[in-house]
Formats: sequence, structure tokens, C-alpha cells
Amino acid sequence: MCKKQEEDKKLIRILQTVLINGHLKHRIYIFLSLSLLFLSCRKENENPSWDMQVLAPLLKSSMNIGNLVPDSLLKSNADSSLKLVYENNLYKLPVDSVFSIPDTSNRSSVKLDSIKIGDRTIVYPITLGRIATQAGTNGQIIINQNGNFAFIPPFMNISSGDIDIDGRALFQSMTLIKGFMDITIRNSLPIDITNLTFQLKNKSSGVIIAQQTFPLIAKGDSAKSSIPLAGKTVEGLMLGKIVNLDSPGSMGLPVLIDTSKAITTVLTVRDLYPQSATAVFPKQDLVNKINKIQFKLNQVRLTRAKIRSGQIKIDAYSTLQDTVRFTYKIPSATILGDTFEIKNIKLPPASPGSVSSYSKTVDISGYNFNMKGPSGDTVNTMYSALKASIDSTGKVKTISLNDSIYFNVSYQKIVPEYAKGYLGSDTFGVGSNTMPIQIFNKIKDGDLKLEKVNMKMVFQNGIGADARISIRNLTAYNTVKNISKTLTGSALYHPINMIRAQEIPGGNPPVNFSEMGFSLNASNSNIKDLIEIMPDKVGYSLHFNVNPKGNISGGNDFIYHDYGINAKLLMEIPLSMVANRLTLSQNSNFSLGSKAAKILDGKLILLADNGFPLDAEIQLYLLDGNGIVKDSLFAQSKILAAPVNANFKVVSPRRSKLEIPLGASKMSLLRNTKQMKVVARFTTNPGMQFIKIYSNYSLDFTITGDFNYLAD
Repeated sequence: MCKKQEEDKKLIRILQTVLINGHLKHRIYIFLSLSLLFLSCRKENENPSWDMQVLAPLLKSSMNIGNLVPDSLLKSNADSSLKLVYENNLYKLPVDSVFSIPDTSNRSSVKLDSIKIGDRTIVYPITLGRIATQAGTNGQIIINQNGNFAFIPPFMNISSGDIDIDGRALFQSMTLIKGFMDITIRNSLPIDITNLTFQLKNKSSGVIIAQQTFPLIAKGDSAKSSIPLAGKTVEGLMLGKIVNLDSPGSMGLPVLIDTSKAITTVLTVRDLYPQSATAVFPKQDLVNKINKIQFKLNQVRLTRAKIRSGQIKIDAYSTLQDTVRFTYKIPSATILGDTFEIKNIKLPPASPGSVSSYSKTVDISGYNFNMKGPSGDTVNTMYSALKASIDSTGKVKTISLNDSIYFNVSYQKIVPEYAKGYLGSDTFGVGSNTMPIQIFNKIKDGDLKLEKVNMKMVFQNGIGADARISIRNLTAYNTVKNISKTLTGSALYHPINMIRAQEIPGGNPPVNFSEMGFSLNASNSNIKDLIEIMPDKVGYSLHFNVNPKGNISGGNDFIYHDYGINAKLLMEIPLSMVANRLTLSQNSNFSLGSKAAKILDGKLILLADNGFPLDAEIQLYLLDGNGIVKDSLFAQSKILAAPVNANFKVVSPRRSKLEIPLGASKMSLLRNTKQMKVVARFTTNPGMQFIKIYSNYSLDFTITGDFNYLAD
């Protein structure tokens, strides 16, 4: 080691200081001197070890007005001083606050009021041969003379016996509410017949359906009788019978005997309306009805609405054992000239004793609804046409008037795009609403006094109805400090009357807003007190009264979904203020560099150039890689305000120098520091004088290190 090491070390420290702060020629001289010292030491020891001080910049940063308030809110006054200009929507009155269309269902449980079964005709002949067989000896004479001319003797009490009449291809059974059976007897025999009694009964039950006596049916002639079937059950398999048949014979005249000639019975069942039937049913409408759908809208009376979004849900159920086709139509709902209609929906057959079902949801966005009802003289009313029918399948089905078809049509989640009519004269409140205020969110603490605050409340009416608006409450909240301030003053006691908007069909936008506003200032309110607490949110309550004078438009109010009543908050704050420990903070990256491990101790030097007319207390915090504070370096050291002229405008920045000694423990923390947080607390100097802030004001600071290194 050098013999004069301790003296040389002291000299080196002095020369380093001059090297950093001195003039160029002095620096060159000192650099050469240091070099000679190092070389002279090396002659005695080529591998020395000693402490060496090094002064190096570690962090440079700046705070300006952008650290105080968002840059986007700053505007310049004529004298280049700054002001805050803030605008935000306080509230937008949506359409559903004025009225909403509730979910509405139209239920229709339809029992079949009628079922039609087509007319059915059964023809059954009874031949002369069969009659003669029943006529004993005289009948045998007739049979023996077949093909010859002969006399036919008189005969009486002839019966045909039971004759199967099978109508099961048309029906298996039917219980009739009403209907008729026409019995027609055609006499193709060569003789008159008298006292013919015809009987028809169900083969299974033996119940007589019809019995009719015809006093005289001349040869070649016919007779007809209609028998009501109301309340009767007719089976598909029946028995027909001539209970009695008399004839005077050919009355002594020979006639051609042809045993194939017959008395023909024609049975026609017609106009059948069964209570129930198992039959082949013809194609027919089972339901055909008009339904009104009326929406409950309190005072609102709409004549027209265009749907922004919504849906119709149709649920259908049937107990019929046949396929039901139905069509649902809303004649009062159109889109691009087309009427809303769901066609040819198939409701499948129900199994015996069960129910079949069908469900469908249809989007009705974009449809225009005429809400004047089917007669065009009402409001809030639509109408629909429901038609249900069955096809003729040629298959036997069972249908009863106890069967039913149930429809439930639901209008769901209807949001109007546009509505016209009378919007009512309702009063409703908007209470306990809050809105964030992001003006002072960069300020962490402290107190603020403002020279002047101007606020304006602006209301825009986009509804085709007059409105009256009252402010019931306006409260500013600073949730960090847990303080609040409520607006007082004459501005709260005067409702704002707004005329209706003007409609511009096809325009963009389709309305011309009406607009009203009023100012809040120190002369009519305590608005400055509200802003000086540096709120981060505003709470408010408003009252709206639509059509305060009633239906003066004659039902020609209108409303568009996106154009309600808007409440705006406009604020202008000149940055002329008194600050007391107004606290800002800023994080900056920090590193001691590659030689951090060789630092023994030393100090940090903070050089601050303050361009604000505000004193500042500075505190530094050490953050690790996760942004967590590990330690602070010194407590609230003061930086002096920049000097100002007679108008309290900064003349030039003022430099302050703060030194922070670092022992071994602090140095250990500093080695692991990734960021440094600078906290500045600004206070007006002089004390209660309002100071304007200009765009060129800033606080610039540099942190350097004066360290002792262990050098090899």
C-alpha cells in the first residue's frame, strides 16, 4: 500500500468534488492529478484495495400541472393561465322511465263449439224375391212365375228380417247434438205397397235409431221422411228391417214377374254436429276468432309503436286425436308492408287421454304496431286472428266437443324504438343516483381553496312532450376523506319548464332537442364549497313531470328510444387557488447500476428546480419489484416556492438541494429498490393569496448518489 494512503484519500475526495462541480480547466487539472496519484500508488502495490467516492445521477423526473389534474380537462385563458373545463352527462332519462310495455299474455282455451261430419248416404235394396220368400204360399207363386206375366195376389204383414247396414267406412259411432236422417223408399216393384214400416237400430246396443211408416208408395214411385237424430248415438254397424209390408197385389192384372226388382232404402244422415264421434272427418275450421290484446300502460295511451326488440312466444296444446293446423296473424303488425303471420303450424295429434303441444318464439324486432284496435277507435290495443283447422285424412279419428285447443300467446321483453300517442302526465323521481367525478383523482390529500367556480346544469328534451324538471338534491362526496357537501341556494327552488322536442321524420337525428339550463355560482349557491372538497363522485336526485299541462297535443306525443331527456353537468374552474399540503405522487424507475454491490455507504442528493409558486414538502419511498413500499428516506423536507412578481406569476424556478445520508442498512434496501415514489405536498406561498397556475409551471428534480465504493 502507499505510505500516504489516508492523506491521499482525503485529497481524492476533495478533487472529486471539484471535478464534478468545477469549471472545465479545473476538471482537466484535477483529472491529471488523480491519475498521477493512482500511478504513484501502483508503483508500491499493483493490486491495492481502498474506498473511493463517486458522484452519479440516478433518477430524473418532473411534476407539472398534468400531475394535478387530467391534461384533457385543461384549457388556456387569454393570459395563458389555466382553467379546468369539465363536461359530463349527469343523467339520461330512458324511454322505460316514461313508460314500458309490460309482458302481456293472451290466453285462449277453445272448446270445440262444433264438429262437422259430412253428409253420409247408405243405399240398401230389398228385392221382390226376398219379400216373396217371406210371403209364404203366395210368395212361392211369385217366385215360380219369375220371368213370366202373372197375377200377384194381395199379401200382408210381410217382414224382411234384419239386414246388416255397414257404415263403418264413414263412421264408427257418433253421438249427435243435432242432425237428421232422411229415409227414402223407392218402389221399383210392379205393384203398390202399403203400410211399409222401416226400422233402423244399432246392431251392438239394439237401440232403435229410427222407425217410420209409409202408408202408400205407388209402383215406380218413392216416399221420403226426415227423422231428427238429436241426442242419439248412431253406430257404424246397424240393422235395417222392414217391420211390416202390405200390398194389394196386381189387382187382377197380369204383370211381369222380376224377382230382382227391389224396394230400395236410401239412408242419408245430414247436418251432423256430434258431441263426439269416431269418424272420418272432412276438412274444416275448428277455431276462427279475433282476439284483442290490450297492454296496461296506466296513463299512457299509445296509437302506434315500432319495436326495437322483443318476441312473441306461442304455446299451443290440443287434446284432439288429429293433426291441428293453425295460423296466427296480427293484422295490426307490419314490417316493410308485410303483415306478421305464422302460417301452417302443425300441432300433432294427441294420444287418447293425453295432450299434444307446440311452442315457438318469434322475434318481432322492427315491426310497426298499430295500437288502435280492430275498429281503429281505441288505444294500447292490438288484435290477432287465430285460425285452427283439421284436414281430411280419410282416416277414422275420435273427436269430441269435450276436446279443446289451448293457446297462450305472450308478448315478451318488448322495448319500443318509437312510440306515438299520449305519454301521460306522470311524475317520477330519480333518486340516490351517483356519478363519478374524475377531476381530482390524482390528488392524494390536502386542502384546496378556489377563487371561482362556475357550474351549469343543462337539460335537453328529446321527447315530443313538455316536461318540468326539478333538482331535489346535489351532493358532492370525497370518499377518500369521507366528507360530503350538499348544494344549497335559490337554484334548487325553481323548476325548469321545457317545451317538447320537434320531430324530424327521416332525419338524423329524428328530433330537434329543446334545451334549457341554469348556472350555479357563488351568488346563487354554495357550489364552490362542493368543489373545494375535491369530490370523486356526485350524488343527485331529480324529479321529472311529463306533460304537466295534460294532453295538449291531442295524442300526438312521441318518443324515440335513444332520445330522452338528458341532464348535463358543465363546469369551468379557473386554476386560481390556495393550496394547503396538496399532495401529489409519482413513481419513477430506479437502479444503482452494475456496481451496486460494491457501494459501502454515502448519500443521495436531490436537486429540485421548483417552477411553482408553491412550497413543497418532498418525501421519497423505496419500492420493490412488486411496487410495495419498503422504507422512506427522509421526512417531509421542504422545497421553497419559485419567486413571483407583483402579479404573483413565477419569475424563474428556484433550486433547492436536499441531502439524504445513507448508512449500511439503508444502502441494503436501496440496492433492492426498483422504483422510487416521490410524494410532494404543495402549499401556497404567500399563505392565503390566490395563485394562478400556468402551463409552463413544473417541478423538476434530479437524484444523484455520492457513494463510497469498494474498489479492487
